[in-house]
Amino acid sequence: MWLGVHLPLPWTRIVAIEIAFVAYLSVLHLLVNDPEQRAVARSGQAGGFVGYIVSLPVSKLFGPGVALFFFGSVIVIALSYSTGIRRRHIRQALAFSSKQLELFAERMKREPAGRKTEYSVLKDDFFVISGLQNLKRFYVRAQLKGDEVRGITILYDQAMQGIMEPIVVAMSSAFAPFPSGRPVLPPPRRKVEYASGVSVGQGVIVTSREALEGCHVVTIAGIGGADRVADDKASRLALLRVHGANLNAVALAGAAPKGDVTLLGIAEPQSQGGGAAVSPAKARVSDALVLDPAPALGFDGAAALDAEGRLAGIAVLDMPLVAGTAPGPSATAALMPVEAIRALLAEQKIVADGAAAGTEAAKGSIVRVICVRK
Repeated sequence: MWLGVHLPLPWTRIVAIEIAFVAYLSVLHLLVNDPEQRAVARSGQAGGFVGYIVSLPVSKLFGPGVALFFFGSVIVIALSYSTGIRRRHIRQALAFSSKQLELFAERMKREPAGRKTEYSVLKDDFFVISGLQNLKRFYVRAQLKGDEVRGITILYDQAMQGIMEPIVVAMSSAFAPFPSGRPVLPPPRRKVEYASGVSVGQGVIVTSREALEGCHVVTIAGIGGADRVADDKASRLALLRVHGANLNAVALAGAAPKGDVTLLGIAEPQSQGGGAAVSPAKARVSDALVLDPAPALGFDGAAALDAEGRLAGIAVLDMPLVAGTAPGPSATAALMPVEAIRALLAEQKIVADGAAAGTEAAKGSIVRVICVRK
């Protein structure tokens, strides 16, 4: 059947395709790296006898590594010739991509309206421009990969130029527009972290299990070292014991409430000028026991009081490991209900004999937990 399609295929291109195929069989044989090469060839696998015979002289003379590189190069050269790809085509493709990036950079200098560029740099695969945009400073960095451009734009007030300039450069340099896809390990936790704890019995403190993760030493501020009595991964709670402390144990509520609760905790020293004051915070408990809004750093392990001022649960924070004195936008907090506290105490045969109820009375039950890591 005649389709009206004419594919010019001179004998030189046919020979180039055959050479590429033979080199491919050789690469297959070399990749097997089997000591019984004849047995592999006899079985018809990994290039068969053709791959064995062609690859044998080169691998014997120069080693399998050089042979792989040689036959790989032969495949690339032969396929390039058979498909008609030349160096000028590659140069034209690169020049076209560079031209597209240049046009995009010129457009970014003018858009949005009111943008005045004061600095610009254009390289083969990225550009940087900065200047004024509607009475604000702007900084744009974009990178080209293939036919796609990805970038970042940063805007800040002119009055902060002296502070922001080095920060903006560092932020743009750290920006990865085309991540490799490899898993990124989280940064290590700080050497010293602060959390809150609640006295629920004679010398017994309940707090967040996550707050104690990786701790070499656990200290209660104003009291001293604390021993970890127990922790429970499911309930995300931990029990600490201190000696010689005169703490008021808080009264336990009958059940975890739904709706509004009062959180009592000790915020991090940075957020209160190095102080250690117990402070309240309002939050709402959802049906899924999620606290909204998430409290400040240092409230991991804080007490959640019901309307009568009794302990209804412990706040446990989940937050990204970033610098700052307040949880980021993605930080969340959950309520570990009083039933979980009772179960953990019962496992250790500890009696909860607290009687402190009410916000003011319960403040005497709150302690700062200090975690020191190696």
